[in-house]
Amino acid sequence: MGVRSVGKLPAGFDYGVEIASQRGRYAGDRIGAWASHFVLGHILPDPRRLPRLFAEYNYASGDENPADGRRGSFDQLYPSGHDKSGLADQFMWSNLSHARTGFEIKARASLVLSSSYHSFWLASPRDGLYAPGARLVARMANGSAGRHVAQELDTQAVWTISRNTQVNFGYAHIFPGRFLHQTVHGVPHHFVFLNVGRRF
Repeated sequence: MGVRSVGKLPAGFDYGVEIASQRGRYAGDRIGAWASHFVLGHILPDPRRLPRLFAEYNYASGDENPADGRRGSFDQLYPSGHDKSGLADQFMWSNLSHARTGFEIKARASLVLSSSYHSFWLASPRDGLYAPGARLVARMANGSAGRHVAQELDTQAVWTISRNTQVNFGYAHIFPGRFLHQTVHGVPHHFVFLNVGRRF
């Protein structure tokens, strides 16, 4: 169950809030997990380019103690949440504390450019880091690897060629943090993508 609210505020500001809660049972464990999303944006006074600055925070609970009979890791439900946790799509919305800030601008009527900075932390240092599809990347059960996972820089261009065709190009770079260095000898990750969407 959950709630969602989005809207516009005075002076060119906009906001978005989502909160979700999960309850029930998984095998013999009780489920008690939750997640939240908060974003605040501001459109600068340029009606042609509509430059927008934004700050965002996302949180998904983790399992504080895997042996206590209570499952605290939030289940993202869907295999991937593209651009919810960065363009590289390496982190799942589970046991994650994620801050993002960036901007987007309409360079031309048909071309939107954007860039953003991300910082990722474990919600619980005793739970693991999960990739899309609920794949466990790494875990340090005693929490000694710390909480800081990585930083990420993204840039993206979306070109609307016509009403039916859109081209999307992007690049993401992940800088591993202490947790990845301590658990999987983390190395920088580069991700480049190009896709063409056609509506019929």
